[in-house]
Amino acid sequence: TANFLFWILKSQFSIFALFSCLMFVFITLVFAFLVIVAAHFEPACVTSSIFETANSFVARLNDAWQLSWTTFSTVGYGMISPSTSAKFTDEMDYLRRDGTCALISFVLSVECLVGILFV
Repeated sequence: TANFLFWILKSQFSIFALFSCLMFVFITLVFAFLVIVAAHFEPACVTSSIFETANSFVARLNDAWQLSWTTFSTVGYGMISPSTSAKFTDEMDYLRRDGTCALISFVLSVECLVGILFV
């Protein structure tokens, strides 16, 4: 890793900026996929009129990526945001306690920490 850091510091600014942008997109896409998985288990924990009714994977990925990059960059939430609690109607309650959205909160908390360390 030391050689890589030395290479980045010695490279041109345009290469460093391109590498940083690619890493940002890659990391936020990884967390977007984790948001989709977490929303599969806790569908009421992502508040968006589009995300809940989206039938296509591309539409869900678009919304999950929007939630991911706003969390990663700590910009703030707009049309889509995580819920801290939700009312669940199914019997699958092993990941949540007392209606809290533990899985999605954990994923987005880790992403926020990674975003702070990235900057």
